[in-house]
Formats: sequence, structure tokens, C-alpha cells
Amino acid sequence: MTTTAYIGQPTSRVDGRAKVTGAAKYAAEYNVPNLTYGYVVSSAIALYLIYLLRTPIGWLCVATFVAVSVAAPVGLLERHMPRGAAIALVYLTLVLIPIGIGVILVPPAVTAGSDLVGNLPSYVNDVNDTVQESDTLRGLNEDYD
Repeated sequence: MTTTAYIGQPTSRVDGRAKVTGAAKYAAEYNVPNLTYGYVVSSAIALYLIYLLRTPIGWLCVATFVAVSVAAPVGLLERHMPRGAAIALVYLTLVLIPIGIGVILVPPAVTAGSDLVGNLPSYVNDVNDTVQESDTLRGLNEDYD
């Protein structure tokens, strides 16, 4: 007889009524002298292992994201050139984009910072003049100076 013969057929539960009514004992209800109890610590061990491996797991996630992100461009370029050259071109572009953004944004930021430092004394004088011209601000300055 195969095991599939039991599927869909009613099965007799010998201790079912006793367990439902509370008359039957479960395995945990038996007293055994000198019994040693064990605790499941596998989840704590797994969490500690993840904690120890957090840096490699992070790099693995970044590498997976990059690999998935560049798969489509590599597939498109692969139609026109060898796969190795397509991969090299996509990764080169991936490295050059942040460098290009830096080349575009850093010089104006440096110029603006330099101008701010150069004009700072005149900004301080303007604030002082504004404080001295306003009665309210002059009073606050005298009270809390």
C-alpha cells in the first residue's frame, strides 16, 4: 500500500479525545528524575555570526547591486564587442562618472568658499551696522552683551 492512499481519508486519532478534554498527558508533563534541559541558542549564534560578518556581507550586497545594475548595459554592448571589453567599458564608465561630477562641482565650490572667506569681514561689518541702526537690535545687544 502506498502512502498516497491515506490522503483525503479520515484517520483515527487514538488519544485525540483525551488530549482535547485534558485527560491525556503531553511529553513535557512527565516527571523524569535527573533530566537535563537544553535551550535553543541557534538564533543567538546566527545573529552573532551576522554581527561578525557585517562588513563582508555589506560588501557582498554592494557587489551584487553593482553586478545587477551593470548587467543590462553589458548585455547591450556585448552585441557589438567581446564580453570582456563590454564589461571593462561599463566599469570604466562607472568609475569615471563620479570623477566627472567631482571635476564639475569642486572648482565652483572652492571658489565660493574662497569668496566667502574673503568677504567675511565685510559681512560682519554689515551685520554690526544693521544692529546699530535698529533700536530693537541695539537694545538686545546692549542687554545681552
